[in-house]
Amino acid sequence: MKTPKRPVALMTLAQVLCLLALPVTLFVFITPAAMLLHYFQNAGVLAYDSSLSVDLSGALFVARDLVVGLALICVEMEALTIFGRMKKTSAFSEKNESALGRIAKALVLAGAVTLLFGDSVVPYLLTGLPTISPVVQRLLMPFTLLTLAAMVRTVQVLMRRALNMQEENDLTV
Repeated sequence: MKTPKRPVALMTLAQVLCLLALPVTLFVFITPAAMLLHYFQNAGVLAYDSSLSVDLSGALFVARDLVVGLALICVEMEALTIFGRMKKTSAFSEKNESALGRIAKALVLAGAVTLLFGDSVVPYLLTGLPTISPVVQRLLMPFTLLTLAAMVRTVQVLMRRALNMQEENDLTV
């Protein structure tokens, strides 16, 4: 049985999964941006409202979700381009290596924003409300994103080494 050089079916499956993840990311993270726009449109009403601090914390939640959502969409789009290039050419290319670097940076940004502006930090600082979600729920997403960023960065470094070895082999042949 012959092993294919480029697993086209696997890359197509990965592309389909990325395309399915895009609407989920849009719904979970980007949809609240409409709320942020609503806050800005009603800024005059909010200035006279007594619950201003609660509204500001809601706007900060929406801004956090918008930043995390945009970072995750960038990750998904870069992954789609990497899978597309892997179907056509070799996986070891400088474009794929630099795309992995951008993915790692976007995951670090999303993880840091989620860690610093988690579910309980903003309401506690602005309104003094007690925390609602448990510690595990607040820390699971940031550390998952940061762990993924470390893994992608490791693959990027390994790809850089493989590219250097491939260039050396091309020169010797």
